[in-house]
Amino acid sequence: MNRREIGEVFELRDNQISTLPYRSFRAGIQGERLEASLQSLIEKNPEVIPGSQIEPGADAPPSFLTLGKELSMHGQALDLLLVDQRGILTLVECKLMENTQARREVVGQIMDYAANVAEVWGGGRLRESASRYWGENTDDVVSEFAGDELDADEFWAQAEENLEEGRMRLIIAADRLRPEARRIIEFLNTNLQKVELLGLEISCYGDNEASMILVPRIVGQTQVTATKTGQRRQGRVWRYDDLTEYYESLDPELGGRLSALLDWASEAGVLMEVEAQNPIFGIKGRHGSRILTVWARGGVYCFMRASIFGGSEEKRDEFISELNTLPMFNYDVRGVISGRNSEGSVDELTDSDFARFLEILERYCVRS
Repeated sequence: MNRREIGEVFELRDNQISTLPYRSFRAGIQGERLEASLQSLIEKNPEVIPGSQIEPGADAPPSFLTLGKELSMHGQALDLLLVDQRGILTLVECKLMENTQARREVVGQIMDYAANVAEVWGGGRLRESASRYWGENTDDVVSEFAGDELDADEFWAQAEENLEEGRMRLIIAADRLRPEARRIIEFLNTNLQKVELLGLEISCYGDNEASMILVPRIVGQTQVTATKTGQRRQGRVWRYDDLTEYYESLDPELGGRLSALLDWASEAGVLMEVEAQNPIFGIKGRHGSRILTVWARGGVYCFMRASIFGGSEEKRDEFISELNTLPMFNYDVRGVISGRNSEGSVDELTDSDFARFLEILERYCVRS
């Protein structure tokens, strides 16, 4: 690769201009070489992904937190798993240009990963996976990353919603992307609805490993796709009237059940109106924390941390056991850090089962 293909970076110091030499990832960065050096760079410094290029002009462009590396997915290993402050997963696959897979194959590889994300990390397993990376401090790390917008439980609930709805970001990182890969990325990112596919080129300059210049550039994002991305990332607070109107547009059986559950929560004083991209609502437990999230498709996510039940694992287990008497639930608290999604939907319950569901919620959610 010659200098003209790479581009040049100039340093102006004391009115003297000089060219910084290009440094190949093959030569090594942070003690690693080849793809491992690029992977390590992004893992330790996810801020090198330029959120302002992904969402130009946004007040709060995406920033990133690493959740894991070299994660097994159906016999292959995803290089990096990141998440942004809105709980949107970002899958990163690293390839140097000299690797022949940096052509078309890497696009198919990362799309294959995307197709299996919900199966691998849904139902609370994302939080568990992150805990294997960050250890006991996971929730502290997440709370600091999310800032004042969301606490750890709310952040993971938002991430679960994004998983449920298939919203994610895919990034192919390279020193330089081959033209055929760029064309595929640009085409797919223009036409995909919920998934954002981007290229990330990172050029490195300098002859001193202790002090280098990194120049990242996003590939595949146009103003049209950036506007589309910004629109689909914006959440809203779903009020009671908004939810009621939305449920009227659904299949009558599903919409009727969701409306009945919404009405019960509102009348019982345990309704939590939630800011999200899709119509969901929460149900508070006796101790004021969200105990359930009700998805628009009728599924129910149950938070299972003992703190939500006043610190009592016994009360938590009693609640879960009662829910499991209903056919849509098959919760297992073993090894759970956050919670689990139900296997079925509220519209699958018989009238008597749905009535019993409300009775259970009455006992565990409404203060006596």
